[in-house]
Amino acid sequence: MLVFFRRLPTGARKADIEKFIASTVKGGLFSRSGEIKRITIIVRRNPQLNMTDYHGVVAIEPDSVAERVIKKLNRTRFNGNYIEVRQYYIRRVANDPRKKNGVSQAPDSRRQRERRQEIEQVASVEAIKSFTRKD
Repeated sequence: MLVFFRRLPTGARKADIEKFIASTVKGGLFSRSGEIKRITIIVRRNPQLNMTDYHGVVAIEPDSVAERVIKKLNRTRFNGNYIEVRQYYIRRVANDPRKKNGVSQAPDSRRQRERRQEIEQVASVEAIKSFTRKD
């Protein structure tokens, strides 16, 4: 399962995210341990507003451990910022409810004009780390 970390503080690194979720992924006496498959930090920049956003996507297996991470770490402090932790969904173009028959609805709508148009993904960094209990 992919877990999304929203609003990471500026300059967040893979090692920081790994350290933040390590105890939850390892589990405990009565909870199952999991494994971090991949960590990706997404840096997005909006040149119109001169803003930079940092987000993280972490692949965790099994799904029960990922759900535990979401439940325990949502709305907690990470390096001084409260972050949102939720499941990450990959949007498929074919299943997009905003389009019918491949055509976007209401191309002139006010809501669409107010969206941030020129957001660019500056960087995406990945790391692979494994947390397993030694028996």
